[in-house]
Amino acid sequence: MVPHFVFCFLLNGIRFAVTLTKQNMKISKRSLGFRKAAFISIVLNIAFNFVYPVTGVATVADVTRNYPALFTPASYAFIIWAVIYIGFFIYGVVQLLRGQRHFPIYDRLSVPVILIQLLLSAWIVFYTRNQIGTSVFILGLALFVSCYAFRKAYLAVQYRDYNLWLQFPFSLLAGWLTVALAANVFIYMHYLGWSINMEEGTLSTMTIVGCGLIGFVVSRYTYSLLYPAVISWGIIAVSVQTQHEHPSLSATALTTSIILLVLTLFTSVFRKIPARKEVSHHLDA
Repeated sequence: MVPHFVFCFLLNGIRFAVTLTKQNMKISKRSLGFRKAAFISIVLNIAFNFVYPVTGVATVADVTRNYPALFTPASYAFIIWAVIYIGFFIYGVVQLLRGQRHFPIYDRLSVPVILIQLLLSAWIVFYTRNQIGTSVFILGLALFVSCYAFRKAYLAVQYRDYNLWLQFPFSLLAGWLTVALAANVFIYMHYLGWSINMEEGTLSTMTIVGCGLIGFVVSRYTYSLLYPAVISWGIIAVSVQTQHEHPSLSATALTTSIILLVLTLFTSVFRKIPARKEVSHHLDA
């Protein structure tokens, strides 16, 4: 005969296991729902970028030409959006794969991904409707969220052995939005009639150097090569855009981008990766 207390212990254990399993199933379904929503938001944002221009509204390029700021990348540089959207699409597919279901980092990133897609679509709407101030604010929010997601992905890669490609779309987007936000601020100044007491060329030079410093510092602390590389891409495009009418500014942009790339590569060879235990408490993934 099995003692009564043993029987009760086993019965309560089974009940607890069943309850815990049901709770895990609910959490799993909820997490999968957020992942699906993230993928849908990516697809919708990509589709929106193709459909919206054919509605007859002014394009992003049209609005940009109305405010000829010095700190404006050459048109070829904007092809990086295709790389960004491809990166997010691949990310969206991978995070839904059955083999990735048990990795919680994708659940942590689902809401930021959704917010990023909504903000990027909203930026296009407000910018093309000439609401420049609102569009700058929205782009700033998009940069903030992308940096947050970039940091989460970086920590997961660095200290939880996630694949390096996890941070690819976030570092790519964060790097480009760093340059894009600066360019949009200059456009907003032209929209207001350039009411600041400083020559545009001087401020453009300061912004170029500032972007270079930001790229180096972020690379130094996140061990990312992609983030500064994207900033260099944007600054080189500014150099190309200004090479004929403003050769000194063009030379500054080209020099800054080269220095940024060289310093980033140089420091990446000699830097020391911190031990996992030093920052393990920063992760909840």
